[in-house]
Amino acid sequence: MDHESDPTTGARAAGAPEDLAVVIDARGAVMAWSAGAERLLGYPSQEIVGRPAASLLAAKLPAAMRRRLAAGEPWTSDLALRTRNGDRVKVQLRGTPLVDPDGGTPWVVTPAAATYPAAPADAATAELWDLTLAQLPLPVAVYDHEARFVACNQVMSRAMGLTQEEMRGLTLWEIYPAPPLGEIDRLQRQVVRTGEMIFREEQPFRASGEVRDHAWSVYLSPLKGRAGEVLGVSAVVIDITEQYWARRRLAVLNDAGARIGSTLDVTRTTEELAEVAVTGGFADFVTVDLLESVVQGHEPQPVPPDTPVQCRRTAQRSVLSGCPESVVRAGAVDVYPPGTPPAQALISGHGAYYRASDPRLVEWSTSSPARAESIRRFRIHSVMMVPLRARGITLGVMHLLRHRTADAFGQDDLVLAEEIAARAAVSIDNARRYTRERRTALTLQ
Repeated sequence: MDHESDPTTGARAAGAPEDLAVVIDARGAVMAWSAGAERLLGYPSQEIVGRPAASLLAAKLPAAMRRRLAAGEPWTSDLALRTRNGDRVKVQLRGTPLVDPDGGTPWVVTPAAATYPAAPADAATAELWDLTLAQLPLPVAVYDHEARFVACNQVMSRAMGLTQEEMRGLTLWEIYPAPPLGEIDRLQRQVVRTGEMIFREEQPFRASGEVRDHAWSVYLSPLKGRAGEVLGVSAVVIDITEQYWARRRLAVLNDAGARIGSTLDVTRTTEELAEVAVTGGFADFVTVDLLESVVQGHEPQPVPPDTPVQCRRTAQRSVLSGCPESVVRAGAVDVYPPGTPPAQALISGHGAYYRASDPRLVEWSTSSPARAESIRRFRIHSVMMVPLRARGITLGVMHLLRHRTADAFGQDDLVLAEEIAARAAVSIDNARRYTRERRTALTLQ
């Protein structure tokens, strides 16, 4: 057998991966979840972030650990945890309290062995220890008592796009003078001054050696000598990009539920839909086109697959003032020929996303010189078409475009956009029916 069973918990003993790191907020919910944690327990980050950390326990916490938790003191303890497939594992973990300005106590949980490294006893062991730090899959850097760069591992060097020799002796701000690294540089000096660890979760930014934005959790820890003096500071970084964007998508969805459908006005409801998509950071430019019959309050009919579709632009919103990307003014009618991406979304009832180089998108955009010029001028690189459907009937189509956001639309984005569109479509249909009933009542009067 690979693991021994613990008779007190019924859990098999397991070694915690070196890159296991979990951040738990003051309410007890998981904030960050590393790849090592996923390998140990089987939960992907999108399933576990936001859930109570207590749901992972397979047995009660030891009494000594509960006392230290209540006092906000560091702890080391054996814990029985439950994996995603229902198995129980026992691991030794270390919990470190973080500074929380609101008075709560968030925690960083790491393997206990990583907290108490033994000093290398001989040259061979020292070489393995150096290799462990150098090849750790998390970016790690060390700075001296003046917060000047001393060394880093391979992953950090790749992220920064610089060699150790190029960075040695420089402050983080001198290495890469761009937000938010100036703030991290200041925090490193604070760690040196106070001897206290600091945790910081950053908004997405692109390091000099990266090709796309990443969100990071940064752990700044003092490096102390035998007498307790601070000799420097270490920076350990965990990529939380997927968790960050999962939270952002959830925030957009919650925002949509709260803001869309505040009135029984068709146009205002579509404007709210466009506002949510842009102000939530989901798209850089959004348009909402409704079938002419819907705008008039009539019952929409299925869209024929072989005829042009006539829609009215009822809303548009951009991160740029005045919606300069638009080639159809608000209130104007546009016609989508059969087979074009928006017509396909209307007819099929399914959304789709395209790169700017997609032949179907190129054929449609080049049929209109104004549309082709807008794509070229604003460097629109990703487009998504999502139908607005309620009660099984298509009401219109939403166009979402990205030009300032570096990442292209993907499957996760499409799922979210379809969910937002479905919620908005119900409100649009309610407003349409109200318009029809009010018009009927006025006619009868």
